[in-house]
Amino acid sequence: MTVKFFKAILILPLCAAAITSCKDDEETEVLPSLTGNLTLNYADFEFVDMGDRTVTFVPSGVTHPEGGAISYSWQITPDMDSSEKSENEDGSYVYTFPDSLGTYTVNCTASADGYYSSGTSYYATVVSTTKSLTDMELEGLSSITDDRDGKTYRITEIGGVSWFCENLKYAGAGTPYSDSEPMSDIFGRFYTFNELENVCPDGWSVPSEEDWTALAKALWEPDHQDPENPGSALVPDTEEEYFNGIAGKLMVNAKFNTALLWEMWPAVDITNESRLAMIPVGIANISGNTRDFSGVNTYAAFWTSSPDGEDRAFYKYLICGSPNVYSAAGDISSFAINVRCIRK
Repeated sequence: MTVKFFKAILILPLCAAAITSCKDDEETEVLPSLTGNLTLNYADFEFVDMGDRTVTFVPSGVTHPEGGAISYSWQITPDMDSSEKSENEDGSYVYTFPDSLGTYTVNCTASADGYYSSGTSYYATVVSTTKSLTDMELEGLSSITDDRDGKTYRITEIGGVSWFCENLKYAGAGTPYSDSEPMSDIFGRFYTFNELENVCPDGWSVPSEEDWTALAKALWEPDHQDPENPGSALVPDTEEEYFNGIAGKLMVNAKFNTALLWEMWPAVDITNESRLAMIPVGIANISGNTRDFSGVNTYAAFWTSSPDGEDRAFYKYLICGSPNVYSAAGDISSFAINVRCIRK
């Protein structure tokens, strides 16, 4: 099962065109439409924290051509069997989601006498910082606490280097998934390379390209012993080859709201042998104040501290269906991904 992240807004025009009568000799009156398109304050409720489930929905975008009154009705499915009319002058509606994980559809309809109604639907997902992300396989690991905000991270040691086993969630920089703060502690935050200075806790740092290569070598060697020299690992022709075949050791079969994050593929044996528990929460592209998130269920991407020229820097990524770890370069100011911190 693949996690469904509903980003699109579903506009539902209600009776937006003339309705033809079933009788050939009778025509239904064609009504005028309200002006504009109905929208809601989606960023405020796309992801709802289970600990703070009360949301105020605010409609906008629709006006009466003659300045008349518009009424708004609301229905949240599958929780509500019928719609309720807003009693507020601005049409807003206060609703408390159920105390359970899940995705709900928020339906709003704007109506006025003598006009066709206008409707829209959005998705809202109830999440929990302690219950949404499960099967991370981090039991028994030690942890550290970030003195700046009290956040804790499980850690493991590989090749003499301590690594975060969870994505950094320091809110002094970066942005949460889909600009929704309840997701910050679940998926970690998305940072541009320009935001990496002092982003890790004191004593920790963003791993360099060389640190990632050392990690790859530590994971590669046990499976690639030289048959002619027992106790010694085969040496690849290039350092990039150390990243071949190790993705499954970094991936974990975790679930978000009970849905599996990594899709199952025969080419990848997901073992989380490293205990680094990497999950595919995607990437973000930033343009001005707009952040476009994509690649959930497909990519797990992490910055290195190594620049690639003046405007780009290297990052490592895992992709669904591939057993390898890849290297690429992203723009330092418009490309945002996750961070894992290390301590040597």
